[in-house]
Amino acid sequence: MPDYIYCGTKRHAKAGKMQALLVGEFNAIWYPPMARVTPPPVAGERVWLIWRADDQAGPLLLGGGRIATDSEGNALWTNRTLPRVRQEAITLGYTGPLNMAFLRLNSVVAADIHPVDNLGIVRMGLRMATDEQIQVLSRLLPIPE
Repeated sequence: MPDYIYCGTKRHAKAGKMQALLVGEFNAIWYPPMARVTPPPVAGERVWLIWRADDQAGPLLLGGGRIATDSEGNALWTNRTLPRVRQEAITLGYTGPLNMAFLRLNSVVAADIHPVDNLGIVRMGLRMATDEQIQVLSRLLPIPE
């Protein structure tokens, strides 16, 4: 079962707002089409949420959790399957169409927002984590089953 890193950037939302959506009522990460560069994750897979600015040396660790699927087994949640999530995202400053999609997580843990060293190159969106990245992130922010 792969583990993932979701990297947001300043183009989409600020670190505190990304973390607020993750640890708030919906336990969600906005998942726009341009962030979908891997096959959709499945239930139970770990995701660490990080944020980086273009001029920032290292990414900031925000939190993490495990992928949850809706009643139809989909990892992508919309306002239909998670009512009011889009409005919450808009309130936090996200922009997007009526059919915005989100990843919803279980076993969510928040991190004290701080830079993470030794992750190597992390591109925007959802990417499979390398073994080295998993070791670093698991030590800093364990995600329970």
